[in-house]
Amino acid sequence: MTQEYGKVLEKEEAEKEFGLVTFSLEVKSSEVRNLISESPGNIMFKFVDNNLIVLNKNRQTIYGTFTAKSSDVFRNISTTVLSDLLVRGGQETTQFQMRGEIFSIENGLTVLEMTQPCPPFC
Repeated sequence: MTQEYGKVLEKEEAEKEFGLVTFSLEVKSSEVRNLISESPGNIMFKFVDNNLIVLNKNRQTIYGTFTAKSSDVFRNISTTVLSDLLVRGGQETTQFQMRGEIFSIENGLTVLEMTQPCPPFC
C-alpha cells in the first residue's frame, strides 16, 4: 500500500495544534485541481521568496518558476488527500499558508497539515 502524505483537519483543530497563519497565498481551486491532474499520486509545494512553487512527483516544476535541486526540501502531499481537502472545503479559492515553520493548505473550514519533507519522503 502506498504511503499517504498529509491529513485534513478542521480549521479550529489546525489552529489549536499548529498555530495561526503567518503567511498566505491564494490560488483558485480549479487551478489546484489542474495541478493535481499533472501529478497523479504525489505533489510537492514550497514557498521560494514568497512565491508558491509546485513540483510533480518527478520533481519537475509545474507551477511557478524555479529549478529544484535534489537537495531542495519540498512538502510532499498525496493528491488523494489534497483532492479530499478541496471537496470537503468546497470553496472556489484555496490558501497556501505558513503557520510559523509549518506548511498548510486551507479550503473553507478545512486545513491540510502533516505533510512530509521531500527529501527524504519522496
